[in-house]
Amino acid sequence: MIRLELDITRGRGRVPSARDRRADLEAALSGQRPRRLKGPVAVYVRLAASGARAEASCGDAADFGRCILDTLTAHGLIDGLVRRLTVEWVADDKPAEDGPRCVVLVQPEVAA
Repeated sequence: MIRLELDITRGRGRVPSARDRRADLEAALSGQRPRRLKGPVAVYVRLAASGARAEASCGDAADFGRCILDTLTAHGLIDGLVRRLTVEWVADDKPAEDGPRCVVLVQPEVAA
């Protein structure tokens, strides 16, 4: 399983751009050095935001999921089919210093 913890909070509370997201992913990948997964995978992305921001930025969740898949593929960490992609905003009232604002889990998809 690959687990990435990302800090997606930017200065003055602005929403991160696609370039910011990719830079965060690149930093997480270089710092954590996850192993490669072969075959079909399932990807789960949890994005934490305050209630109003979570609702206002809901459209960005799909874009963020795509950015993650593109980056994982470019780094050769996944080479198979993504059978399941779950991206969700979760209301979070904790300050940004209390932990990662985004958690990405990638694991092999088990055949049913």
